[in-house]
Amino acid sequence: MYTQMNHLLVLLTLITSVLTATVDLTTKNRRPPIPGLPDWSKVGYEQGKALPGNNKIRVIPNDGIDDTDGLQRAIKENPGSHNSFTLIQLPTGTINLSYTIYFGSNYIILRGAGNDPSAGTVISFSPDDNTKYDVLTPNGDNIKGYMADQTKDIAGYAGTRKIYVDAQNASWTVGRSPGFDVWVGTDAEGVFINVDHDLAWNVYSTSVSGNAEPIQNTTTYTKIVPIQAAHHIGIEDLYMTQPMPGLSAEQAAGDYGNLAPESAMHGIVFRFAKHCWVKNIRTFMTGSHPIATEGARYLQIQDNHFEGSWNKGAGGNGYLRGSRVWDSLFYNNTLRDLRHFSFQWSAMRNVATFQNLTCDINLHGGYESYNLMELNYVSVPYNHRSASCSTRCGGDEGVDPTGTWAPIYWSAGDKASKWAGASGPQNVFFRNYMAKAFTPNGTLEEYFPYSASNRSTANKIWQFGWDRITKLGSHYQHLSLDGGVTLLRNWSGNERQTYDKGAGVGVNGQRSDGQMSLFFRDVKKALGGHGGHHHHDHGHGKKKGHGHH
Repeated sequence: MYTQMNHLLVLLTLITSVLTATVDLTTKNRRPPIPGLPDWSKVGYEQGKALPGNNKIRVIPNDGIDDTDGLQRAIKENPGSHNSFTLIQLPTGTINLSYTIYFGSNYIILRGAGNDPSAGTVISFSPDDNTKYDVLTPNGDNIKGYMADQTKDIAGYAGTRKIYVDAQNASWTVGRSPGFDVWVGTDAEGVFINVDHDLAWNVYSTSVSGNAEPIQNTTTYTKIVPIQAAHHIGIEDLYMTQPMPGLSAEQAAGDYGNLAPESAMHGIVFRFAKHCWVKNIRTFMTGSHPIATEGARYLQIQDNHFEGSWNKGAGGNGYLRGSRVWDSLFYNNTLRDLRHFSFQWSAMRNVATFQNLTCDINLHGGYESYNLMELNYVSVPYNHRSASCSTRCGGDEGVDPTGTWAPIYWSAGDKASKWAGASGPQNVFFRNYMAKAFTPNGTLEEYFPYSASNRSTANKIWQFGWDRITKLGSHYQHLSLDGGVTLLRNWSGNERQTYDKGAGVGVNGQRSDGQMSLFFRDVKKALGGHGGHHHHDHGHGKKKGHGHH
């Protein structure tokens, strides 16, 4: 085991010794769609284009005065245009914010002077009384942040691009040209609209269509409404923090509770946004999620370092939260002292690659599907667990006094029905390097069979939520330990069971691929040289630099 672990850590060192821009992220370095697997070739900014490479707005730093109005005005009054971005260049020093900044203008780059807090641009957020939460629900689904952005049973069929709408209430489509954005949430019949991609599943007109049983004795109706998506907005080269009077970062380190729930603001929120990016920022001690999405497509989150949160407990706090996010790229990010890296709530066709994590990759439920997680380094200490908590403990998973989060979390329907339902089909893991301490004060051990250092399984493609009747598989399969007779009730306690052979079902591990990546054509520059030593901390320690070593 000692030899294997050393071999693993050498590989981890190589795989995460990534320099910004050494890997070409654009279309020309992406593999074409692989038969039988989801198409990830068009994720990220402008479906694979390079990020944009200028008006300057002065916001005076270091004066201790609230700069929120000035920055909001600069964003509002200086929109860019197609192929002509407005650059708002922030100076060195501290920018003080007290309430949420909204990006209502498009084609804007907000760029700081670097993410070093001693020499760059610091965004310091101290929410005022109007911004803090007045009421906290037990499972508070909060989205505040300081950088935001029946007649037919089936209204739309999987594999088609047509959704039927109510002809009596479709006046909002009049006069709109093809290409406008709509949010599909609930409605029914009559005229139809065409969307720009095949539907991933049938769109039912109500929650009880198809003889489905009602949830909590209620019926919800599908609606289709127009939205005004924010787009082409970039945030770069910043250090972001939320000071918390009376608390220290040391108190919050490794504590999976909510220390300041009234101040659980997120860092950057993408709500109804597309073709946006975050690059080379560093967050330290945000109120909750450093990044949160809620209805976003074609995002690119790259080369960042996210560390710490005052709230990592009940209500779903302290994630890098990929909720209702589609066709987006998460590349070369470092996460420290956060609860989860999550895909959830129908997040689909996203790619997470070259991430360096001390938290789990969490398929958090809500039928998230067709996502690719590859070439990630996941090193999870034993104390990464819900029971490591001092106050306001628990959360969606509850508190398990004996359990500890493995490098992968998969949401079983029975357990996850409280908040979202089961994870969906064909979430793919490939060549990830994962280790976990499963016992108190225990040493890291490889998370087999999904850790890729074992040469016999290194090329395997692990497809979660996918049948294995054939090599390619063809349909969704909920995880089960008895051939599908009884569906898995809870991933916790079963994270080291076998689901790809024998009586276990739900993971297809029959395919392999000899390339280093399912997404990139070439990653040799990221791995190249094989020389030098790169240090990695394997707990919640601080790391110099940002998203890469």
